[in-house]
Amino acid sequence: MDASQSIRLFIVAITLAACSSTQATSDAAPPNDGAIDAGDAASSDSGADAQTCACVARSTTSCHALAGLYADDGHIATCRASCASYDVSTCTYDTSGKTVENVYPGERDARFSNARCNDKTPFDFRVSLTGSRRWIVFFEGGGACDGLLIPCAPRLKANPALFSSSTDAADGTTSQWNGSGDAILSRDVTKNPTFADANIAIGNYCSSDLWTGTSTTPVAGDIAFDLLFAGRTNAKAMLQTLVERYGFDDAKDIDVIVSGSSAGGNGARNNTDLFANAFPAAVAANRVWSFPVAGFQIYEWNYPGAGVGGTDADDPSSWEAAYVRWSAELNPKCLALASAAGHGPGACFAGLYASQSLVMQQPQGYGVRVLDATNRTDPVYLGYHGVTPATPNYTQILDTWESIIVGEMQASNLRWQLAPEHRGTPNVHGLMDFWTTPIPAYDAAKDKCSSPWPTTITTFRDLVDAFYRDTTPQTSGIKVCPPTGWPY
Repeated sequence: MDASQSIRLFIVAITLAACSSTQATSDAAPPNDGAIDAGDAASSDSGADAQTCACVARSTTSCHALAGLYADDGHIATCRASCASYDVSTCTYDTSGKTVENVYPGERDARFSNARCNDKTPFDFRVSLTGSRRWIVFFEGGGACDGLLIPCAPRLKANPALFSSSTDAADGTTSQWNGSGDAILSRDVTKNPTFADANIAIGNYCSSDLWTGTSTTPVAGDIAFDLLFAGRTNAKAMLQTLVERYGFDDAKDIDVIVSGSSAGGNGARNNTDLFANAFPAAVAANRVWSFPVAGFQIYEWNYPGAGVGGTDADDPSSWEAAYVRWSAELNPKCLALASAAGHGPGACFAGLYASQSLVMQQPQGYGVRVLDATNRTDPVYLGYHGVTPATPNYTQILDTWESIIVGEMQASNLRWQLAPEHRGTPNVHGLMDFWTTPIPAYDAAKDKCSSPWPTTITTFRDLVDAFYRDTTPQTSGIKVCPPTGWPY
């Protein structure tokens, strides 16, 4: 999200249309010997929908026809007896992670035909495999709009790719790739020693809805074409395609890291439940991590003249109004928590109840590990409310904002946090940009979160590494709240 775009966040929900139960076609072949492998034994078969089939049980297809990353060397993938995914254990590929493939789920399988961008072009994602036990699924960011209350025209003018896949490479296209950025998606072991070898999937953010929409009917907005909001549908299609074709398998001893920044940080928080449901064995073994960056939204905000767009509207009612426009689907356990507290479903767009639902143990929550990294006075989210350094009573507004968001972060039960307080300019929003910027040592006199951090945590990267390696995830945690001024 870019503060200069002055884009305000809203969100909306409808129920996701059920997938067709039609089986995907595959090359006919005689059945195998009838043995059920580990993938078949998994009760959820890596989270594939029990009512659908990815392929005809025990049929085969060439690995290369299944995915462009696999070598065209005659190796065969077999559809599991459950029909929910392919056994790709015999497929070969470049394990250096230096190759990436563009994938359009809807072009490969009609079940995913509703996975689309705002302009109705098909949704796509990129995947790079290494054979590592680590998997990172990263949700891209890029602001938000609804074309009604939140204008889309400024974003469209600034970056048309936020609405479309029309300029992306064709399905199955592979290319050389050295990772992305200098943080968790980097392939450079000197910059990213813990995760440089991970399998990586990056979702193309082209739905403008914080990865929550499930609509199938476009709506008129403030731009030339009608808008389709299908971010949650896209997230599901990406996950299921990875499960069905790329060996993302709960029967294996895998680590699942769900992340994203800005709108993608919202996307990670809003869709971690999909991964918890898809990988129950990994959840049971404490091997699912959610790592949203710059995505903790405030909820109980009601400040005259500092509502969304600089209005008097309070955030709870604004979230509810937005809930209708985007046809969003939010995780049901969060909805139950919010309802029990007397709030509507819009509350689950904010960090408070969404985070609670992820970290709480089952059955109330999903029981996954969560590290949130958000500026306590993020100028982008303040900008959605018309608050800039030129706003009258700016300091008072920020003091009030910070007090509320700190309270909501604490009430969310988050045990792992990076929550700096950087006000004004330069813009401190996407904290991944400060992966190795030295963090000041803990100073009790300047502390605002009442949570000392150890001297071993000197960078954001250190914190993420400690979060990932934590051996007591149900009880431990580190909250780093640097004093005003960090990271500059």
